[in-house]
Amino acid sequence: MKKQKQKIDSRSQKGAAVVMFALMLPVFIAGLGLAIDAGAMYEQNRRMQTAADAAALAAAQEVRALNVGSYEDAALYGAEANGYLRAGATGIEVRNPPTTGAFKGDAEYVEVVVSQPQPLFFMSMFKDSADTIRARAVAGTSPNDTCLLVKNATAAKAFDATGDATVRFEGCSMQVNSSHSSAASATGNSTVEAASVNVVGGTNGDHFNPDPYTGAEAMDDPLASFTMPALGACTFTSKRIIMTSMTLNPGTYCGGIELRSQAKVKFNPGTYYLVGGGLNANAGAAMTGIGVTFVNTEKKPSYSYDRIWINGGAAIDLSAPTNGLWQGILFYQDPKINSTKQNVFSGGAGMKLTGIVYFPTTSTKFSGNFGSNANQILMIADKVEFSGNTSLKSLPKDFLPRSLLAARVVE
Repeated sequence: MKKQKQKIDSRSQKGAAVVMFALMLPVFIAGLGLAIDAGAMYEQNRRMQTAADAAALAAAQEVRALNVGSYEDAALYGAEANGYLRAGATGIEVRNPPTTGAFKGDAEYVEVVVSQPQPLFFMSMFKDSADTIRARAVAGTSPNDTCLLVKNATAAKAFDATGDATVRFEGCSMQVNSSHSSAASATGNSTVEAASVNVVGGTNGDHFNPDPYTGAEAMDDPLASFTMPALGACTFTSKRIIMTSMTLNPGTYCGGIELRSQAKVKFNPGTYYLVGGGLNANAGAAMTGIGVTFVNTEKKPSYSYDRIWINGGAAIDLSAPTNGLWQGILFYQDPKINSTKQNVFSGGAGMKLTGIVYFPTTSTKFSGNFGSNANQILMIADKVEFSGNTSLKSLPKDFLPRSLLAARVVE
């Protein structure tokens, strides 16, 4: 009897297991289906986000170039290139300015939303309709993070920090295009700090922070395509030597400008063409000007090129225009100039420059305590030497020509 009872119990247990399996099978199937559908949805969302990012970036490039009539077409092309065409069930919304998020209402930014129903496989037996998934991206224009571009392609010590120099590029990067094995040099007790240090060639000295990235690609001159206007007639036909307090107006200064000690000059907004003679501010002089550009060139044989020389102790507060042809440009050296004369900024706590400092074929030296955290410039020069304490920050967006803005995905 006991054996028969055991057989009956065994058959009962097996039967119960079969019943339990039958009851749990839909749960197992649902779990498997959920996992498969969730994986498919994740992959679809990832692809859609890539398409939304590409579409927003393409549209932002058109906004940067002021092609306001073509940003939507650019966005649709960017989405299509990544597998999404505005047709059928796929929705692609392009909004300039964005209607949501941190950049809502800002016409410098474009918002793209890509949406599409996600087909259900196993889960269709539990749901009547597919889920619609969406990907959103916002892109717009922002400043390039470079504070210094050293253009010379072959020179040793194209960037040179010597002695006790402390050079800080606060929140921005430096780029040295020279392919020489000692293209960037920081020796003695010098210190060079930047967000990144990018050098085409090699470095000399171990005083860079962070360590330089060598073997970098050369950076193009962002102002290479800029065309300097033709010179007009001389407003002044000889060097303008100033020894007192006065106000100067824009014009063509043939022979250049020199500020003697104790001279205090206010420069009215506009462009000052230095045709030969350059600009020299002696110790004790003062220069102020908002919305000004100094163009340094020559007109041979009468007016030969000379450098920019700001002596230590001069009080300088100059800022570039924020619009117009010369937007953002504070000092502009004619690229046709061929000279070994070095531009000199012998700084001090009283020196404040805001704008692009462009010396594409001449060398520049910063000495003394230049800046005291006051200077916001983009420096572009053939070669640069630092022998004092210099602190530079990147330019605000308003001071950058559109050609110097970069399109980036920000949301």
